[in-house]
Amino acid sequence: MRPEAGMTTLNRDFLTPTQRCDIMRRGLHAYIRPKLALATALRGRSVLFEMDPADIAGQPDIVIREKQLALFIDHGTGWGAPGLSALSEHRTKRGRSMAKFLRGCAHDLAQTAQLLADGWNVIRFWADDVERDTLGSVDLVFEAAAGKIATSPAAYLPP
Repeated sequence: MRPEAGMTTLNRDFLTPTQRCDIMRRGLHAYIRPKLALATALRGRSVLFEMDPADIAGQPDIVIREKQLALFIDHGTGWGAPGLSALSEHRTKRGRSMAKFLRGCAHDLAQTAQLLADGWNVIRFWADDVERDTLGSVDLVFEAAAGKIATSPAAYLPP
C-alpha cells in the first residue's frame, strides 16, 4: 500500500531478526529454480543426495554424503552482487548493497572453511550458471565426486 501525499511511512520491523530469518529461509530457500534444476538433473543420473540437511555446518543446498560433497547455490547476481546496473544508479544504496554482499561473501567463506576442515569437499555455484548450464554443473559434481577436482580454502578467494 502506497502512502498518500502528505503521509509518512514508518520503517519499523516488528519481527525479531530470528523471526525474519526464519520467514526468509522458508520463502527463499525451499523452492528456488536453480537448486531444483540441479537436483532433478542429479536424480536423472541416479545420484543419491539430500537437500537442505540441517545436521551439516552451513546447511548446504545439496549434499552427497557418500562422497562427502556439499553443494551450495549462491545468488550473487540476483541479490546485490557487484556490477549490477541497479547498484550503479544510487550511490548510497550501492554502498549498503555492496556491504551486504561482502558480509554474505565472508559468511560463505566461513561456512566453506568449516566444511573443508570437517573433511568435506565443497562446490559453490552461481544460480545463474546452474540455470544456464545445468548439465555442465552436474558434470562438475561428478568430477568432484571422482576426486578430479581438489578443493581448498584458497579456491574460494578472489584472484
